[in-house]
Amino acid sequence: MSTNRINFDDFRDGMRRAVLDAMDSYMRNQTDGCLGVKGWRDQDLAALFPAIDAHAARVAIRFNDPESEEPGSAYFTFAA
Repeated sequence: MSTNRINFDDFRDGMRRAVLDAMDSYMRNQTDGCLGVKGWRDQDLAALFPAIDAHAARVAIRFNDPESEEPGSAYFTFAA
């Protein structure tokens, strides 16, 4: 099987986008579908992104570990 090479910045940015999209979806569900509601504001991102970035880094380390038992980890490498 071949190894997929993933750019870490793209991976991290995708994780950020997924979390923000999930927060928006959650808030729309809580407000009976109000499309204008957001689960976050720009000023929230300074607190939110460091946590998401740290989690993305932990996932990358786990998947880059050749001894990892994480399903699929042998087929991913993260590039800087």
